Parts: sequence; C-alpha cells; structure tokens
Amino acid sequence: MIPVRKLEWVWRAILSDPTTSLHQQTLAERLHLSLSTVNAALRVPRRAGAIDVTHSGIHLRDQHKLLTIWSVFRDLRADTVAELRLDASAEEIEGDMIPQARFSGASACKLHLGIAPANYDSVLVYLNPSDLPTLHKRFAVRRSMVRTASLVRPANLIVLRPDPYLPILVPPSQVYADLWQLPNWWATEFWKALGEGMQEHVNVLP
Repeated sequence: MIPVRKLEWVWRAILSDPTTSLHQQTLAERLHLSLSTVNAALRVPRRAGAIDVTHSGIHLRDQHKLLTIWSVFRDLRADTVAELRLDASAEEIEGDMIPQARFSGASACKLHLGIAPANYDSVLVYLNPSDLPTLHKRFAVRRSMVRTASLVRPANLIVLRPDPYLPILVPPSQVYADLWQLPNWWATEFWKALGEGMQEHVNVLP
C-alpha cells in the first residue's frame, strides 16, 4: 500500500505550479517516486475532475477540488512529533520560536500571507526531530513553561515532522490542508479565508 504522504507530495507539486503542465515522469524524478506512485496520486483527482491528464502533461482544472481532496486525506497525527502546552499566548510562542522551525496553520497565514480573519490560541510548526531538544531548551530557559498537553489543557504548540520536499517557507496549499485538519473553530475561518485568497489570486501559490 502506498503511503498517503507520498501522494501528498504529488498534490502539493501540482498546486505549487498551477499554470504549468507537469509530466508524470518529471514529477517521479523530482520527488524520487516510482511512476506507478505518481499515477496512483493522480487517480482520485482525475476522477473528480480536479485535474486533466493528457499527452501534454497534467493540467490543474479545479484548484479547490484538489485542495479539498488533499485536506480530506491529510493526517496531522501521522506527522506529529510533539504536542506541548505552554503558558503563553500564540503570539508569544511565535516570538520565541527557534529559527529552525517553519510556521504552518494560522501563524503562517498571519506572518507570511497577511491573512488573519480570527484570533487563535495555538501554533503549528514543522521541525526536524533532531531540533526538538533546542526547542525544549528555548522555552524551558526563557519561559519555564514546557508542559505535557492534556484533555484539560490541550496543546497550544504542535510540532510536525517535515517531509524531504517541504520548502523552507511552507506553501499556502500545505497550510490549507493542515488547517483543514485542525479541530479548532478558528481553523475553519483561516482555511476559508486562505482558500478564497488562493482562488482569487493564483499567484498566491509559490
């Protein structure tokens, strides 16, 4: 069975270059995937009318459909390496974040895309597991607030493992899929606003 994360790499590549016709072989070589894996990633979007696949390449027909397909399949739990409850606001966590981290979720919308339709109380970042000790040290030393999350005090800092092809600046399409999977009420406000911006301005995508 093909890991879903490999299908996600293909979907992100298509969404990140919506005006270019990509070929399956090109994607396979770029992402170090087999051609059969790339074709498997195209199966559902093609059936749903999100993309066309012709002799000239893969053509994005419906950005919203492909974003929705990716968002439904996205599994944050599979990539989560740490969940922390910190005695700080989201803004304070962002301000103290270590440079190795890459913001996603509401933080990416506000800090990198200028989108902030609602207040939010948790931060989502991508960070290599090898940098987790640095993250813990930063918050333990500067704020003495590293705690284990619980049902009573849910996590307000979620750390995800990046895949090998995730850019330094997390793409809007990845931010959208991540937000879609968050249960917080404000996450819905953010992915809706981000989706509208991406629909109106295709060049929002890197």
